[in-house]
Amino acid sequence: MKDYHQPSWYKFGSDSLELVDTVEQFFSSKESFLSCLDIGAGCGVLGFELLLRKRVVKLVSLEKQAAFINFLNKNRELFGLQSDAQVIHHDCLNYKGSQKFDLIISNPPYFESRKFRSSKIFERQVCRFYESETLNSWKVCIMNNLKDKGFVAFCYRESVWIQEFLNGFDVLHTEQKRGCVVTILQHQSRK
Repeated sequence: MKDYHQPSWYKFGSDSLELVDTVEQFFSSKESFLSCLDIGAGCGVLGFELLLRKRVVKLVSLEKQAAFINFLNKNRELFGLQSDAQVIHHDCLNYKGSQKFDLIISNPPYFESRKFRSSKIFERQVCRFYESETLNSWKVCIMNNLKDKGFVAFCYRESVWIQEFLNGFDVLHTEQKRGCVVTILQHQSRK
């Protein structure tokens, strides 16, 4: 595990590493994915770790918060991933890439804002808490950018919203990890 540059108000959690480890183990017999989209990339842990472990060939790191873009670029340079990873500053709702992806990974905000005390730091708040429109835009981004029969891997804690999200996907793997659930899905054929 490398040392990542990240804002002083943000520390990525073990759930991100659990997700990377699960993807690596679940797809251990599969060749590397040709393309991967990391939605809400933060400082880049998910996508960069998969690149460094040779599980993906090309990566697009999508991040809506300007505060993370400098850290994404610093980490991409630190690990020598400039030719393999593209950083895009864009909200996922309106993002439609020039290509469809084999794998989409994400550690989305999974605390319901009404149930927890909010942070005084807005950027931290965005990382932690979801609203229904956050989850809707996340699913729209996945549906717009995932190849037919492509894979989605993510982690979450609250299961209330998950059943609605699963429509159109086959659940390949669900595993309880320390403090989160890691799920791997495959998109059902559109044909």
